[in-house]
Amino acid sequence: MVHLEPRTITLPADVAEQVQNRLVQGGYATDGDVLREAMRALEQQEKLRALRAMVEASINDPGPGVTADEAEAWLDQRAQS
Repeated sequence: MVHLEPRTITLPADVAEQVQNRLVQGGYATDGDVLREAMRALEQQEKLRALRAMVEASINDPGPGVTADEAEAWLDQRAQS
């Protein structure tokens, strides 16, 4: 079972409205469910940002490149972590 830690937070009115809209639309039972999903999305966004930075650095690197197969294998490995 997941350990839950009670918290009290204050949200700007527009964010509170967005959370409430998600609850009304269904798919989420509690404010915490909405926040948990938002945190997952934020983590994915951060991973994507890091991957983009790595791709950009690779593009700008004058050293030898990698094959498409090597790149695909590396991406598959990263997706599993």
